[in-house]
Amino acid sequence: MIIGVTGPLCSGKDVLGKILSEKGFEAISTGDILREEMKEKGIELTRKNIQQYVREMRKKEGIGYPSNKIASRIQEGRNYIIQGLRNDEEGKELKKLGLLIAIDASERIRFERMKERKREKDSMTFEEFKEIDDMELYGSGDGFGFNIKACMEMADYLIINDGNMDEFKKRTEEVLKELGL
Repeated sequence: MIIGVTGPLCSGKDVLGKILSEKGFEAISTGDILREEMKEKGIELTRKNIQQYVREMRKKEGIGYPSNKIASRIQEGRNYIIQGLRNDEEGKELKKLGLLIAIDASERIRFERMKERKREKDSMTFEEFKEIDDMELYGSGDGFGFNIKACMEMADYLIINDGNMDEFKKRTEEVLKELGL
């Protein structure tokens, strides 16, 4: 089984990945692919640099980037969770292979989580967070950036993650039970 996960920044995508990894799923993260490539090229890992890098690479490799890198990592007969799908083309490609789960949480809760995790120079004000969040959720208008909202709209399941970790795990287990996992 292949399960794709989409959702805004700090919504819980990595936590769902860990839960499914414990159930034998192999996790593949589009964000990890991007960070690896950017590190190799010496590009500083900031949210704005990631957004710019994705737009440039989609112009070169197609709108499905970086999902086009994931297909070569999938082996027949294994279970995968693909984390961090960020536009409708990535969602469409994933749905050819499996199902899509969207995770969401309020902007304020996600901002607090971001401050706690300290990734990609996450240190920013709430206003800066909102600006980046809007760009990732709704896109830049050029068709090559993120558009997480469009990807979320095609999800087979939606998990709201506005509570604590136990509540999120309970909601997640309900979806997984429905899937027979």
